[in-house]
Amino acid sequence: MQSRNIVIGILSILLVVVLIYTFVINPETDGTPIQAQISQQTQEIEQLKQTNDQLQQQVDQQQVDQQRAVRSSENRIASLQEELEQKLQIQKSLTKKDTGLAETPSSSLKKQEMEVTERSDKSVVIRFSDTVLFDVGKVHLKPSGKKLLRKVGAVLSQIKELDIQVEGHTDNIPIARVLQRKYATNWELSAARSTNVVRYLVENLGVDGAHISAAGYGQYRPVADNNTFENQRLNRRVEFVLRPILPEVREALPDLN
Repeated sequence: MQSRNIVIGILSILLVVVLIYTFVINPETDGTPIQAQISQQTQEIEQLKQTNDQLQQQVDQQQVDQQRAVRSSENRIASLQEELEQKLQIQKSLTKKDTGLAETPSSSLKKQEMEVTERSDKSVVIRFSDTVLFDVGKVHLKPSGKKLLRKVGAVLSQIKELDIQVEGHTDNIPIARVLQRKYATNWELSAARSTNVVRYLVENLGVDGAHISAAGYGQYRPVADNNTFENQRLNRRVEFVLRPILPEVREALPDLN
């Protein structure tokens, strides 16, 4: 009986040793499904963590993109509002009775001699017939033209952050031979006229030279066909093109101070 108990004890010890070796010392054995599951689940957890991190990064990036889109939209709205306010100010200034430029029955300027319009690019245009500012075939301002420009300059000086381009235009009739020594074509004539207007505004009326320019287009930008005398008269003109300087444009300008 005693020997039998000894044998049973030895077998029990061997069984314990086998179990320890199977589950602890040699976990890679095919007979260890628990350890394999633990290892597999650990890998799945790591993969899920990586996936979660990637999703979180995508969410964060989407939020950043949305915030940028909102800021861009807000900036655009502010720019458009500022542009609208500038144009309303231009319109208000040009129609004030004390400027002498309002198109009223008592005004000395007829509608054919002055017109205020808006172009497709939303710029405001003040259009003068050439005879209002110049004598026929001349590029120097006549006294009544200088008087008118003083009124225009008083209006423009009230409006800040404004880009002004003075454009000279002609009809398609070639330059008279007597004038060709000075002005070979209508280009030179129109450019000389717009330049003299700009010089007068800057040198005599204090308009900021950094925000005004002159351009001569000759006969190449007509407002009417040159098939009648009346249409030719309409094409001989000087135009003030007024564009508000928007914030994004202003930021891109060089510092002139």
